Amino acid sequence: MMEVILKEDNPYLGKKGQVVKVADGYARNYLIPRNIAVRNVPGNQSAVKAELQFEGIREKKGKAAAEEIKEKIDGKKFHIKAKVGKEGKLYGSITKQDIVELLEKEGYNIDKKIMDIEDHIKEAGSYEIQLNLFKDVKAHINLTVEGESSPEEEPTQKEESAEPKEEASEKQKKSSKKEKSHKPKEKSSLEKESEGS
Repeated sequence: MMEVILKEDNPYLGKKGQVVKVADGYARNYLIPRNIAVRNVPGNQSAVKAELQFEGIREKKGKAAAEEIKEKIDGKKFHIKAKVGKEGKLYGSITKQDIVELLEKEGYNIDKKIMDIEDHIKEAGSYEIQLNLFKDVKAHINLTVEGESSPEEEPTQKEESAEPKEEASEKQKKSSKKEKSHKPKEKSSLEKESEGS
């Protein structure tokens, strides 16, 4: 058996920094070559200890930064406009990248990987989005997707406005027919001759 110090958490062996006993072959052929563990010798003990301390400091800083972001963004309301068709369905969808760009414009630099959205947003409405800022630090934002009139709805309006034009053109035709009917008929050549004589 060989004593090793774990360099990362392992569900079967223990937590990072823990000293465990394993079979020699398992240590030499698997754990040590894959940098999962190192031999338990004084030099490695101090190296792993220093690494754990550094990680602890980094984690504290990371948590503090996450808490700071949470204070600024938690509960904030954001609005985004999108083209919608019938029944509030979007043309296309609102993606994580769209939300990242919206937040950037508002002065928040958020990685899309920390956004907790099951799927793309495909309907107008209000949505609560969870931001996993750190291990146990979470924030929530409210996103309202506002629908804009879609290009497909415009032709129906044009058709409606086109109907009066058609009616107007028919009236013009009727009035021109009336004008023609009121015009005096030109006299025939025989009538002109009889007037002359």
